[in-house]
Formats: sequence, structure tokens, C-alpha cells
Amino acid sequence: MTPKCERCVTTFGVCETHPRLPPDFGPSPRACQCGAPAMPCPECNASDPPKMLPGFKIDIDTGGPRQ
Repeated sequence: MTPKCERCVTTFGVCETHPRLPPDFGPSPRACQCGAPAMPCPECNASDPPKMLPGFKIDIDTGGPRQ
């Protein structure tokens, strides 16, 4: 069994504004609810490039330049 990271509860991310709390998409009851984006956890996701956070989605704009 993989030990859980105390900071991010093994979601690989933390709140960008409150980096001691897991992000709001995680299963933790102490997850931050401030609405700020998540960032990679500095304790368990410090690789380069970092592991993708669960639910991470890239949108590619194919509509061309917008002005």
C-alpha cells in the first residue's frame, strides 16, 4: 500500500493560495474550499515535469486568433 502524502492526501496537488491544504477536488475532509486553482504538491510531486492532477484537462482553441 502506498503511504499517503500528509499535505495533499495523494492527489499530487495543493491549493495555490493555501499550499498546506489539499485542493478542493480531492477526497479529503480538510480540502481547501477557497476556489483557487491547484498546483503541484511540493512534497510528493516535485518531479520535472510534475504528475498531472486528477481531472486535469487541456482545451485547445482551434478557432484561430481572437481579438
